[in-house]
Amino acid sequence: MITAAHCLRGVGAPTAADTWHHDVYFVPGYRNGTRPLGGFTARSTATSSRWDADPGGTIADVTGSQ
Repeated sequence: MITAAHCLRGVGAPTAADTWHHDVYFVPGYRNGTRPLGGFTARSTATSSRWDADPGGTIADVTGSQ
């Protein structure tokens, strides 16, 4: 799954546990309160070193060129 880095972690050192959002749960196809495809908990998350260096960057910095 690819998402915006700010959905996974707040600003701060990536080694600081308190900057990460824990218990990330993804629901593909979520709409109007329904979960047609179920959902799952992320086992691990990561942000790019580029975003770590400049968290004010654009979404293209997080997901790569589109």
